[in-house]
Amino acid sequence: MPATAEDLAYATYMLQWIDRLDWPALPVADETLPALRAFWTASADSDLDAINARLWAWVDANGGAQSPTDKAMILARMLLCLAAVPNRELQAVGYFEELLANYGVPREQIRPNLPPGPNVARAPNAPAAATATGSHEKHKTQVLWAFAVVSFVSGAHAASSGVTEVAGPIELGLVFVMITLIFLWYRIDADQHGFKRSAFMNVSIVMVAAIAVPYYLIRSRGWQHGQIAVLKAVLVFLGSIALSALGGMLFGQPPA
Repeated sequence: MPATAEDLAYATYMLQWIDRLDWPALPVADETLPALRAFWTASADSDLDAINARLWAWVDANGGAQSPTDKAMILARMLLCLAAVPNRELQAVGYFEELLANYGVPREQIRPNLPPGPNVARAPNAPAAATATGSHEKHKTQVLWAFAVVSFVSGAHAASSGVTEVAGPIELGLVFVMITLIFLWYRIDADQHGFKRSAFMNVSIVMVAAIAVPYYLIRSRGWQHGQIAVLKAVLVFLGSIALSALGGMLFGQPPA
């Protein structure tokens, strides 16, 4: 997707911060930053997908997000932000600004320099990134509650399976709703963590969620925090089974 003028404005803002701050020696930055700079400042035909893959490989190999104040990791994450096209959702989430705060830049120095972008409703003195994160957490919680309700209903529906002609279509409909909720949660979470969604990842979440979700959680959070997130996902899955069983028992037929 081609970059817009708004994308360029935000990328220029990110480049200015990267150039302003002091960084440790980082070969992967030396390899990728010139191409990223040329893409944004000279409209060069840089392979952003290859750059993105190279940066993610370094992040994964170095512990992911386990050290949010490590300057080398912050720089690598900033370069991933710079490789994102379009970057409008990234600006709305405030992920780059959160990286600046992790570096040690006072928030009162960050906000006045932000270019015009997607509006995120917030209190006058609330940090943009913190408010955006809170909004994402709220939406994810709503999705999880909906998932819990559907899990319970799917178990209750087992009591009527085979009794009516519409039992089969209802069951398929419930499966479709659950898949949709999983994908919706993934999309909200990916926006929150500044994770660039690919078509392959989108399809994988829908078709093989049991494999794709753990893989996504580790890629988006790093190995250490990703393991914790996977454990939470397993607990959600077990909770879904328990709710389904409860629905079945209350309606006379626990699921097989």
